[in-house]
Amino acid sequence: MGGEGFDWFYASLSDRAAQTRTPITDAGVGKPWVFRFKDLQAWWSNPHFNRPGGVESGTPTAWAPQSKPIWFTELGCPAIDRGTNQPNVFFDPKSSESFIPYFSRGWRDDAIQRAYLEATYLHWGDPANNPISGVTSARMVHVPECAAWTWDARPYPFFPELTTCNPPGAGRVCLTH
Repeated sequence: MGGEGFDWFYASLSDRAAQTRTPITDAGVGKPWVFRFKDLQAWWSNPHFNRPGGVESGTPTAWAPQSKPIWFTELGCPAIDRGTNQPNVFFDPKSSESFIPYFSRGWRDDAIQRAYLEATYLHWGDPANNPISGVTSARMVHVPECAAWTWDARPYPFFPELTTCNPPGAGRVCLTH
């Protein structure tokens, strides 16, 4: 593990463009994992403390470390050039939430989506990366419950050619023959 969201972050879009990385630290309490959105193991393994006004509470929250597995209910990246740069976005011209990933050229890339899913499932499927809870004896990430998100099951390259039920730009799938 490491990289963006674990070791460092971009403080602005201009920092991202210039590759100016800001280390993730926690000078006040010395728990940088609190701010590392990719440090799932530390988050799962440690007690959690509220920080009202930036000051850590003296007692932990009700969260018990290792008490339940993590389920990825939306796991994936868009099948678009450089989709792994920003896996939480998708392109849909009819949606107000439509974006393409940072630095993407906008063309379709099924291989990047497949590589992302394979790498993710292989990573969490490896016991060396997925510890067993001392509380429940279950793995930290419950891989069988991970749900792929944004994957496109339409029959490419046939789908774009099915213009009788998928007019260009309509974004619909054919439900009947």
